[in-house]
This record gives sequence, C-alpha cells and structure tokens, in this order.
Amino acid sequence: MSALPTRPFPAWDAARAEPLDEPGRLLYRSNLLGSDLRITNYGGGNTSAKIFQRDPLTGAPTTITAEQRLEAGIDAPPPPR
Repeated sequence: MSALPTRPFPAWDAARAEPLDEPGRLLYRSNLLGSDLRITNYGGGNTSAKIFQRDPLTGAPTTITAEQRLEAGIDAPPPPR
C-alpha cells in the first residue's frame, strides 16, 4: 500500500460558504471532508447536521436533521428511503 501524498487539509472558505443556506453549508462541508482521502471512509460515509427550517405546513421554525452521503471522495445524493 503506497502512502498518500502529504497536503494540507482542504480549508473552509468563509466567502464561499457565507451565501449558502444551512443545507448548502452541509453539502459544502461534506464535499470538503470527502475531498481528502486521508480521512474519508473507504466506500463512503455520512455527515449530518441539525438545522433550523420553517415547517412548510405551519410556518413554525423547527429543527431537522439533514444528512449528506459521501462516496469515496465524490459527492452523491442520499440513498432513497
């Protein structure tokens, strides 16, 4: 097994993240994690975050858990439920 090249961890770009909504930030964060094969699980993994959104029926703020699946360094949509 050959060693992966040493490089800095992908840096969070505040200017890129600032205009994103919470699900967009989760996707951005997941992409950063998935882009570094030193820390990505073989075969992929999941990242999740609790975010606040308005309930589409009542309009009340509510907490939801958003999940993003990682596929060996490549962003992929979550599996169907």
